Amino acid sequence: PVSAFIGVALSAWVASHFGWRAALVAVSLPGLVAAAALFLLVREPAPAQSFDSAEAPALLASFRDFLRHPVLRLCFLFAGLTSCTSHALISWLPSFMMRVKGMTLLDISAWYSVCFSVSFGLGLWLGGVMGDRLGRRTPLAYAFVPAVSLLIAIPFMIMAIMADSWPVSLLLWAIPLCMAGTFLAPAIAVVQAYAPPKQATVFGSIYLLANNLVGAGLGPLYVG
Repeated sequence: PVSAFIGVALSAWVASHFGWRAALVAVSLPGLVAAAALFLLVREPAPAQSFDSAEAPALLASFRDFLRHPVLRLCFLFAGLTSCTSHALISWLPSFMMRVKGMTLLDISAWYSVCFSVSFGLGLWLGGVMGDRLGRRTPLAYAFVPAVSLLIAIPFMIMAIMADSWPVSLLLWAIPLCMAGTFLAPAIAVVQAYAPPKQATVFGSIYLLANNLVGAGLGPLYVG
């Protein structure tokens, strides 16, 4: 959310004054500077303990083990579908607010960037806190928290689409944006809880594959 705030606010401001090509350059330069600083200033740490790679199952075997587990298989599907919705919303909401509700690039820079970052960041925190607190009573809480949150988002999305002005619409969008972030922390917790120790990292990467490749790849493409 912090990165999104900087990226949206900076790119929208630069685009409004200097054009979209300059905006692409502006949001790319900080990454190049950070990459150079990482290469020049940060040294590779010595491993805390030795690890025999032969102990870990092969990648395809880990993928097969992941999908064979009934909970993780559904979590993989859930992550992809939910991420499709959230990435599509994140990618196309600024265009919707400008084309349909009348926001300008400066409005996006000043108001949408703050609304999105605060709302989505609050959702990330809320999903983790509620999952842990309710998870003390039942592990099902890690599934119910994001499920209920996404249900709560539906009527607010409809009202936001139908709102007459962009300030009202943006305030209503804050709820779905917040609810869209609640699934991430509980889903990661579920994956790590069911992952064997030797496959914990690979299982986490398989989940992120569904979350990013499927979600970010298909969600915005479908809407577009």
